[in-house]
Amino acid sequence: STYVQEVLKGHTPQQLSRYLFPKRVWLDEIAVAGGRRSESAQQSIELPGLKLVADPLNSEQMRRSFSRAYGRERQVTQLAQMLIRERANVLLVGEVGVGKTSILVDAVREVERESRAQAKEMPNQGANRISRFWTSSAARLIAGMKYLGQWEERCERVIEDLARIEGVIAFEDLLELVRTGGESSNTSIGSFLLPFIERGELRVVSETTPEGLDACRRLLPGFADAFRILQIPSFTQAEALATLQAYCAAIERNNPARIDNDARRLIYRLFQRFLP
Repeated sequence: STYVQEVLKGHTPQQLSRYLFPKRVWLDEIAVAGGRRSESAQQSIELPGLKLVADPLNSEQMRRSFSRAYGRERQVTQLAQMLIRERANVLLVGEVGVGKTSILVDAVREVERESRAQAKEMPNQGANRISRFWTSSAARLIAGMKYLGQWEERCERVIEDLARIEGVIAFEDLLELVRTGGESSNTSIGSFLLPFIERGELRVVSETTPEGLDACRRLLPGFADAFRILQIPSFTQAEALATLQAYCAAIERNNPARIDNDARRLIYRLFQRFLP
């Protein structure tokens, strides 16, 4: 009883009602997975609620902003497996500047390459032209919302749009979800989304630092537990220099510029000094 009271303390009657078992249960719809929409059907899907507050992760802007996640091939493969096969909610945890967003964007590229390859093997099925992976932030979800219940209604529309395409939404910072939306963490965006995540109606990928993860667990117990955690360690000096070598080699393949070893070591020293 003590643990239950501690967890439910501060909940509104509406939030408490979600924990009550229904008096009766019936089934009036069965969702069958495995089928695919035709290309014309995919292209005709409108996503007004989602497009208002989120951008596709496979957009040209995202591709220009983030290069390959050099030196993070293992984490990219792990994340892609979690997204496409395990269908998990994933939380990337690492210090600032370790490349969490680059890993996410690269994993989405890998998932989409695999999806296109599968589509080619099924000539009777059109390729899905609509991105399944979108990125947003807590600030965008509540932007322009002045009155009680407005941002909650917007979130519900976003969830509905994502469900239509079996989509995944990525948030820039998990802690921001816990601190935004209400007067306390119990009335935040994170608290509102948690039941949808737990019921499998919403799939989320997010990022945070180790300190941010501790703050989330303190402010909204149980929220971080809804995610599979993928730790992103910081590079050692040898790993960072090897990554710089790979990145510079990619630049030199496509440009006449040449970057000598002294310049590469200088880049590493400057980042170590000024990035913190």
